[in-house]
Amino acid sequence: MFDAVRVKKASQQIVSRIRKQVFGGKLALGDKLPPENVLMEQFHVSSRL
Repeated sequence: MFDAVRVKKASQQIVSRIRKQVFGGKLALGDKLPPENVLMEQFHVSSRL
């Protein structure tokens, strides 16, 4: 009756967004990304330690 719901993991969504920045010319290949803690804040995620 219903199709399965597939939800992307946060990590998959983040990778997708970074790739869009690269392919959109906003990030060049070889550019350094911000530190992990900055990325976590920008993407509104936290680590599960």
